[in-house]
Amino acid sequence: MSVSSPKSIAAYIWYLPLLFVALFAFFFGIDLFLDLHLAKAVGFPRTGAGIVGIFLGAFVHGDLFHLFSNGLSFLILGVAVLFFYEKIGLKVFFLLYPLTGFGIWLFAHQGYHIGASGWLYGLAAFLFAGGIFRAEKASLMVSLAVAVLYSGLLAGILPTPEIKAAHISWEAHLIGLVIGFVLAFIYKDEKIRILQESEQAGAQKKQTAAAEKPTFGFVPLRGKHFYYTFKEKEK
Repeated sequence: MSVSSPKSIAAYIWYLPLLFVALFAFFFGIDLFLDLHLAKAVGFPRTGAGIVGIFLGAFVHGDLFHLFSNGLSFLILGVAVLFFYEKIGLKVFFLLYPLTGFGIWLFAHQGYHIGASGWLYGLAAFLFAGGIFRAEKASLMVSLAVAVLYSGLLAGILPTPEIKAAHISWEAHLIGLVIGFVLAFIYKDEKIRILQESEQAGAQKKQTAAAEKPTFGFVPLRGKHFYYTFKEKEK
């Protein structure tokens, strides 16, 4: 089925984020019950073992609250990106994953950086910055919604004593935020779905009006001219 059809899009935007949330839960479950200590498997940044963390780190969570908070936000933001950005949503969704992981491996401090927080920070930043760069009413409404719902995310990008004491990877959050802004700038010319649909509806309305528009002309009658209207016959 083509991803451009309404039915495939409706399933697509929901099932893909749900699939990843299910994978988060799956990895958490096997780590908990088999006592695998997957957090240590991701390795340290800038080490050979740490390369595993680029691809595995997002699937490992420290506790149930970490899993639930990341999973819920990831589901909401993932669906939003895939829905509002039909043409580039999939690309952005998957680019944020390895780019954030690589950024953590390259710049973060020596420690175990786990969880999908960097990824979801990138999704939130992309949605927010998209409206800022486009300065369109529909895009700005999406930015405002993200700002209202996730304004608390800003507290996680600074190395405050509270953040450090809680062993929260503020670098992962900041790196995800920066990458989200960069991708939003790169794709700033892409219109969101609402704007695309309204433009398509407007173009279709204009075409319909043009097809039904009467043609004006002159005909003589009793030595005078008068306006009359008629519809062109279909050839």
